[in-house]
Amino acid sequence: MTYTHFNKAIIRTPALPLSFFKKIFEPTTDIWEVIRQNDQIRIAIHYASPELSEQINLYLNNKITDSKKKEKLEKSVLKYLSRMSTRSTPFGTFSGISVVEESHQNTQLCIPNAKSDYNHVKVKFDMEFLYQLSDYVEKQEYVFPYLKYKPNNSLYKLGNKYRYVEVSLEQGGKSYDLSSVEYSEIIEELLKFSREGRYIHEMIDFDLIKDYSYEERSSFIKELINAQIFMSELKPSTTGESHENIIISTLMRIDSECQGKNTEIQKLKKKIENILNKVATLDNQNFENHTQELEELYQSIRSIGNLYFTKSKLLQADLIKEPNNSSFDSENIRIIYEAMDALTRLSLKGRENSELKAFKKSFAKRYENQWVPVADAVDMEYGIGYGDKSGTHKNYLVDDFQYTARNRSPLTKITWDNSLHDFWKDKILAGLSNHSSDIEITESELKKFPKDEKSLNATFCVSTSLVSNEENNKKNILKIRWGTYSQLPYWKIFNNR
Repeated sequence: MTYTHFNKAIIRTPALPLSFFKKIFEPTTDIWEVIRQNDQIRIAIHYASPELSEQINLYLNNKITDSKKKEKLEKSVLKYLSRMSTRSTPFGTFSGISVVEESHQNTQLCIPNAKSDYNHVKVKFDMEFLYQLSDYVEKQEYVFPYLKYKPNNSLYKLGNKYRYVEVSLEQGGKSYDLSSVEYSEIIEELLKFSREGRYIHEMIDFDLIKDYSYEERSSFIKELINAQIFMSELKPSTTGESHENIIISTLMRIDSECQGKNTEIQKLKKKIENILNKVATLDNQNFENHTQELEELYQSIRSIGNLYFTKSKLLQADLIKEPNNSSFDSENIRIIYEAMDALTRLSLKGRENSELKAFKKSFAKRYENQWVPVADAVDMEYGIGYGDKSGTHKNYLVDDFQYTARNRSPLTKITWDNSLHDFWKDKILAGLSNHSSDIEITESELKKFPKDEKSLNATFCVSTSLVSNEENNKKNILKIRWGTYSQLPYWKIFNNR
C-alpha cells in the first residue's frame, strides 16, 4: 500500500507568545492593567467563560473588595493566560490555526503576533443554539400552519413498531432517546403521503382519517408532530445549506404565501435577520469592540421572545492566523514517513476491535447465516445491541429520574507477542541498567519486524510537534502520532492511492 501526502499542513500555535507569560510575572507588570488594555485576552475569556468575564469586569470597576475573592479570581485569570501562551490545543480563541505549504527549503514559520492585522476571529452561531432557535420559530402559532413536515429521517419499522430518534431540548443542551410507537396502517400511509413534505392542513385532510371530526384529526396530527414522528423543514441538519439561511428562506416563503399580510412573521424575520447581521459583523474581525457588540447581540436575542440560550454555548469562535512567507520543510515529511514505518513495525499485530468481536460472536450465535437489517441487529431490545451498554439512562417509569450505571471495569486481556514484547523488554532493561532515559533502535533491528500497513486507514491524519534547534536554526520533529479526523488534532493529512 502506497501513501502520499497533501502539500499543505495545519499549524496550531498559542494565541500569545511564551514571552508574554514570562513577562506578566515581572515585578513591574500589573496583570490587571494588561487585561484592561488587551481586547484579545478579554474576548478569549468571554467566549470561554462569560461568568469569569463578568467577574473580571467587576474587578476592573473596583466592585470586588473581598481579598479572598480577588486572590481566587487572579488565580483563575493566570490559568487562562497560561493556556493562551503555552498550549496550542484548539479551544475557542486561546490558540490559532494557520495553513502552510510544503517546501524544499528549511521550515519557516512566520506566524503573526497577537496584535497583527493578520489575526481575525471566525464567529458563527453554535448548532445547539440554532436548534433552540428553530424549535422556538416552529412552535409559534403564526408559523407552524405554513411549515412542511416530513417523516423523521431516523424512523424505521421493527416488528410491529416504529423506532426513531427523539431529541429533547433541555437547559443543559440536547439529549437523544430511541423512541417507539405502535405500527398502524394510518401512520404508514401518512408516512408515504408526507414523504416529499406536506402542510399540516394537508395531513389533517388526509383521506384515511376523514371520517373523524376535524378536532380529532387535528389533535392526532399534532400529537404525531410533537412526538417527532414527523419533523418540520426547520429542523437543523449536519449537511447541506446553512441552517441560518434555511430559517430565513422559510420565513420569506411564508411571508410571500401570506402576501405580506402576516405582520408577526415579518417582525420575527426582522429580529432573526438582526442577530444574524450582528454575528456577521463579529465574523472575520480583529478583537476591537467585540465586547460591546456581544452585549448588543445578547440583548437582540432576548428581544425575540422566550428563547433559552447560554452565553458559553451561543457562539463558536476560532482564531485564524494568516502566516506570512511560511512553509513546511519536505525533509520533515520524509522523517514522518520513516517514523510511520518504524511505529507500524513495532506495533502489536492482529489486534481486533473488542466490541466488534463481541458483536460478531453474538450475531453468529443468534442469527447464524441469516441476512438481517443492521437496524434490527443493533437494536438494544429487539436485536443484540452493539458496544458499551452502560452509561446514563432515562427511565420514564420513575418520572425523568436520571441515574448513571455503575462503571464496572473488567479485567483487561493482555495479548503477548513473544518477539515484539521480548524486544521491548530487553531494550527497557538495558536502559535501566545503563541509567539511560533513551532507547536507541537501529535500522537492522527494525527490519526484523514486518510492516503492518493494513492497520492504517485509507486516509488519516498525522500530528507532530516541532522544536527549534538553536545550533542549526532548524525546526526538528519532536513527536509523532496519527489517527482519524475525530481522534487527532491533525498536522498533516495522508491519503492512500
